[in-house]
Amino acid sequence: MLSAQRSESDVRSFELGNSAVTYCRQIDGRPVEGHALDQLKRANHTVLQTRQTLAHGRGNVSVDIQDSGGQSTVRAEAGHRVGRAIPDKFAKPLRDTAGAMTAQAGNCGDHANVTTFLHAGKLEEGEQVYRVGSKATDHGWVEQRARKPNRERDLVMDPWGKGPAVFAIDGEFSQNSAKVALDYHYDHATGVQAHAEMQGLQREQGRYMRANLHKEMDALGPEYRYPDKKIWASTPVISKAFTQRVQGKMVQAPDAAKLAPPRAKGPRQAAEPVHTDEVRMAPLRHEIRATQTARTLGTDGIREVTDAAKRIGHVAADLRDYPLRSHPAQTVSQTPADTGAAPSHQRRPR
Repeated sequence: MLSAQRSESDVRSFELGNSAVTYCRQIDGRPVEGHALDQLKRANHTVLQTRQTLAHGRGNVSVDIQDSGGQSTVRAEAGHRVGRAIPDKFAKPLRDTAGAMTAQAGNCGDHANVTTFLHAGKLEEGEQVYRVGSKATDHGWVEQRARKPNRERDLVMDPWGKGPAVFAIDGEFSQNSAKVALDYHYDHATGVQAHAEMQGLQREQGRYMRANLHKEMDALGPEYRYPDKKIWASTPVISKAFTQRVQGKMVQAPDAAKLAPPRAKGPRQAAEPVHTDEVRMAPLRHEIRATQTARTLGTDGIREVTDAAKRIGHVAADLRDYPLRSHPAQTVSQTPADTGAAPSHQRRPR
C-alpha cells in the first residue's frame, strides 16, 4: 500500500532538480534572476504539488508500476472510469482532473490535467496556463505563457516526466512551439472560476467518486496491467542538447585572459599565459557556483549550504539521468515479474 505523505528529505530531493537547473543555466551563460526566478520556483512548486496529489504514481511508467506493486496502473485506469462517470454538465477538463485526483494516480495526460488545474489558481494577471501535447508523439504536459509566447520565457511543467519545471527552450519536447499542440487553457479569471466549479463538483460528486473508485478497482482486479507497448521508462523533461552543452562547459577551462591581473602602468611587456591546474580547480570552481545557487534559492546555515551545494553539483552533472526518484511513490520490494512490465519493452516518447 502506498502513502501519500512525503518526508522532509523527499521534498529536498525533489527541489534539487530545480536548484540544479538554475545552476546549469548560470554555467550556460543564461542566469535566472528576479521575476523569472520567482516564476520558475512557483511552477516547480506546482510540479511537486501534482506529484504529491497523484502520490500513487504513474500508471504507465515501469518504475512506478514496480514501486507500487501495480497499484499505479489499477488506480490510473479506475480514475479514468471515475472521470467518465461524472455528469457532463461539468466541463471535461474538470471531470478528467477530478477522476485522477480521486484515484491519486494517472498517466501523462492525467498529470497534465491536474497540473493545469492547480497552476490555474496561482496565475497573475496577464499569465495563462496551457494544457498542451506533442504533435509528434503521444505525450502531454503544461506550459505557462504570457500574452506573447516566447520559448525563452515560457515555462514547462511536466510532473509525469523526470525533472523539475524548466523553461520551454530547455525542454525535450517544448523547444519548438510549432511542434506543440494546444488543448485548453486558463487565465487568471477563468482559473478562479475553474476552482470554484471544482469545489461544487466535489461537494456534489465527491462521495460517489470515492465509492466508484473502489468499485472500479475491484472490477479491474489487482493484476490489471496495460500492454507492454504502452509502458514507458522514466522520460527526462530536460533536453539532451541542454544537458550536453552544460556538461561540456563544466569541464571547459576558464578564459585565461579574465584571470590575468590588470596590466601595470609602464613599458608594454609581452603577455605571459596564466597557467591553471584545471583538473584540480574545476571541482572547486563549480562548488563555489553551486554554493551561490543554494544561497540564492534560500538555503541558510553553513552546513546546510555546503550539503546543498554538493548535492546540486551532483545532480547538475547529469540533468537527465541523475539518481533521484522522479515521483513520490513509496518504494516497495517487487520483482519485475510482479509489475507486469517487461524491461525489454521500456521506452521513452520519441
